Amino acid sequence: MPDVSLATRGARAAAERDALRPLHSRMPLVLLGLTAALVLATCASLFVGAEQVAPSRVLSAVSGDGGREAEALVFGYRLPRTIIAIAVGAALGLAGALIQALTRNPLADPGILGVNAGATMFVAVAILVGMPATVGSLVWPALAGASFATVAVLLLASTGRGPATPVRMTLAGVALAAVFGGVTTTIRLFDPDTFERYRSWVAGSVAGRSLDDLAGVAPYLTIGLVLLPVLMRPLNAIALGDELATSLGVSARRTRVLTVVAVTLLVGAATALAGPIGFLGLMAPHVCRLLVGNDQLRVIPMSMLVAPVVLLASDIVARVAVPLREVPVGVVTAFIGAPVLIWLISTKGGARPVSAGIRAQRGHLVVRAGRVPVSGRIHLRTLLTCAGLVVMTAVVTAAALMLGTVVHSPGQVVAALTGEAPASVELFVVQWRLPRALAAAVFGAMLGLAGAIFQSLTRNPLGSPDIIGFTAGSSTGGVAVVAYVGSSFTLVAGGALAGGLAVAALVLLLSRGGGVAGFRLVIVGIGLSAMLVSLETWFLLTADLEIAQAAALWGVGTLNGTSFEYTGPVMALGLLATLAAGALLDRRLSLFDLGADVSASLGVPVARTRLVALLAGVVLVAIVTAAAGPISFVALAAPHVGRRIAASTGVSLAPAACAGALILASADLAAQHAIPGRSLPVGVATVAVGGVYLVSLLIRENRKGTL
Repeated sequence: MPDVSLATRGARAAAERDALRPLHSRMPLVLLGLTAALVLATCASLFVGAEQVAPSRVLSAVSGDGGREAEALVFGYRLPRTIIAIAVGAALGLAGALIQALTRNPLADPGILGVNAGATMFVAVAILVGMPATVGSLVWPALAGASFATVAVLLLASTGRGPATPVRMTLAGVALAAVFGGVTTTIRLFDPDTFERYRSWVAGSVAGRSLDDLAGVAPYLTIGLVLLPVLMRPLNAIALGDELATSLGVSARRTRVLTVVAVTLLVGAATALAGPIGFLGLMAPHVCRLLVGNDQLRVIPMSMLVAPVVLLASDIVARVAVPLREVPVGVVTAFIGAPVLIWLISTKGGARPVSAGIRAQRGHLVVRAGRVPVSGRIHLRTLLTCAGLVVMTAVVTAAALMLGTVVHSPGQVVAALTGEAPASVELFVVQWRLPRALAAAVFGAMLGLAGAIFQSLTRNPLGSPDIIGFTAGSSTGGVAVVAYVGSSFTLVAGGALAGGLAVAALVLLLSRGGGVAGFRLVIVGIGLSAMLVSLETWFLLTADLEIAQAAALWGVGTLNGTSFEYTGPVMALGLLATLAAGALLDRRLSLFDLGADVSASLGVPVARTRLVALLAGVVLVAIVTAAAGPISFVALAAPHVGRRIAASTGVSLAPAACAGALILASADLAAQHAIPGRSLPVGVATVAVGGVYLVSLLIRENRKGTL
């Protein structure tokens, strides 16, 4: 059997080579065209900038006759910036081509796979402990973080059955990036000096760097380049499969180790030099494949030509896009790269479902004359589960009312709630602690219900507003309002609601070919989220430091300052929306687990139910985000917790809502008391814990073989 498989793969490889001969024959022309494009982009980078300088003056400066001012502009600023952009672009393009070849994953990219997030976390830690924010100082932390993240993603995606597929790699990167991001956020929020230096670096830019900085990372870039001739032919063989590569005398293990070393050195050095610049490593190899086919001997080296052209063009746009202020080039590449990612999903068969991870009950669903009752045993188990979760939430809420800088006894809490306590006790318990505790429970229930709705609609255990990108839309809308308009509750709520609904509509529009269910919806959301995160970073970079810190705090998700005056109406509205959505959708979504055809045959209006459920989920998330900021991962974890406790394999809206209330209430209590004398935003706790949960969920799904 293995011999047949090897023969089949060999024949397929030969057929592919025959089909690609026309592309290979035009290789010299393509190489000439890309070289010309690089030269033109280099010249444009010298001529174009925020400061208008006549081309004749630039030429005179190059020839040595332009005067001190022109020579200082060209040789002191634009030329170093251009050379650094070429070096960074070549490094990231080469790293992207190597990692795509190694994993046989067309979606592999240092940004999407969490490598940039790992480097960023280590750099933030280095800045916190007092390391200077210079390229020479940050290169080692960036290299260590990139190495750690690369190995972690590969290990996580390779667990369980089967190889590291595009879905596994992408979602593993998202999960680990969330964990790394939680640590980074905690650091930057509570140290203003770190935040100030970090926000200017994290946006990604080649401005303000010198050739001395490039010289500091040159040894690492050189080692990565030296490994290139050793890796190209083995990677070309691995593209045919490990078995065939081994039969050709290639050591797959040695190739993987050397490739990881090369990618780590290239990404770490480029990140230390220019900050995290995403999507460049994703785009360049695909452009090369369109031009010369899939032969890695051509794709890998040619990526070092394509990526610098893209980065130089992006940097030129960054200089002139906004008058009197430069946009970080990382923001521009994100706005170019996200559409490329979505296009790849549309053209590479990404519409197929990731999994049918949520299945219908067996033996407990009775269909009778169009009426679908749930058996008494399941109903009782669900009821007991909800009752237990509610009791536990009440206990956590009571603890939140008692604990704080001043601890109150249960009797004092009861007296305050009944209006019989002294004014000082009532102030602490009723005015300060009660609104926050109730908001945590109500908002958690709303997020849990929204997560169950999305997982049911997508038939994907990883489907949630966080992964699909709806939360990012609300977050960006709210941060934009805080940074540029004002921080009043009404304005921020309106911005968050508008952002969430806009991104929801855009995700649905771009993934319509794959329906609501499927891989495309998830990846489109991830692409848009990356673009919005870059935009949000730009907002924080351009705002004043105090305003930027306030916006960043809101952007994490916080219940600090909650009061009945502002959040009371939102809680009431949210509670009503939760009850209405649960009552309306519970039975209909439970039938969706049987499939659209069966649901329609049982009288369920499938299209209308999907639309109503989707709108309900988006509105629930947008309401919570408007009131408390984007609180992540509760919507992902709560449905799984509720389903496991209720021993249900189908959709369970009520247990998900109750589990969400318990999770957020517990996370907020922990966030308030994790650091003595300082209250963390609840979003930091949920991101860190939720990221770890997503990692464990991926491992479990990989072992089942459902991803």
